[in-house]
Amino acid sequence: MIAPLKNYTITDVFGANQSWRKFPHTGLDMISADRTVYAPEDGTISTAVWTDGGNVAFINSGNRRHEFYHLASWTRRSGTVKQGEPIAVFGSTGNVRGAHLHWTLKINGTRVDPLKYISKPTGDEPMIVRDADNWYGRIGKLMTQVRGRTPSRAEFKQNLTGIELLTAVEILSDHPDANQQYEYSKLGRRAEAEKWQEKIVSNTAQQKLVDALNIEVLNLKKAIEDDKLEDKRTLSKLASAEKAVADAKAKIDKLEADTEQTVADGSRILRLIGDLFNKLKG
Repeated sequence: MIAPLKNYTITDVFGANQSWRKFPHTGLDMISADRTVYAPEDGTISTAVWTDGGNVAFINSGNRRHEFYHLASWTRRSGTVKQGEPIAVFGSTGNVRGAHLHWTLKINGTRVDPLKYISKPTGDEPMIVRDADNWYGRIGKLMTQVRGRTPSRAEFKQNLTGIELLTAVEILSDHPDANQQYEYSKLGRRAEAEKWQEKIVSNTAQQKLVDALNIEVLNLKKAIEDDKLEDKRTLSKLASAEKAVADAKAKIDKLEADTEQTVADGSRILRLIGDLFNKLKG
């Protein structure tokens, strides 16, 4: 079974249950540029005019029945048709919110999802990006990974639907944001592998220790000067505090030597992120 439209875009899926509907969607809503409707398979065609469905066509093919609603006109109205034969042009007849084809598929009288029965591409046919939730979700996730942000639905519809999947991937990967995002990902992997966060936290902790010890040294010196008293206990505390300061500074010097590149890369990350935020705001 083939799809009744060529290079189609799905605008509403089977089973959708929007608030304005009285019951779940009974078929598949589709649009295409030329609006020509083709027979999905061999069968017998008949037509009708309904209040809600507008101009309608039916194709019976064994235990399967295809129903096409909101047609502008028919190309065939009776007799047998072959798969791929033009049978109608879709429009906006009946109760509709815009021009489209509503396709209902019944098997043994039960409505089913037509998408599950459309023949898969042979490999020579390009896969076209559709304006549908599943496509938006997957392409949006890909754009987040490649370019660092998720597209709005309007941006997705305007720039990425109706084109071949490979072309959409090229558009995403060739954008300047993609190169910047690639650099971010490399830095992120390096930061994780080299444990930058742990090094920065350790460096900060040592600096806080030095600051506290320096305050203690100053307080001890002030106490000695104020009291004019150089008792052994105070002098001992002072010596211990000064040694602790020296030891802590030595640790910081070693950390800074070990992480000099880390700090430089960290600053670079902040600059890159700042540039990206400015670009997004602009």
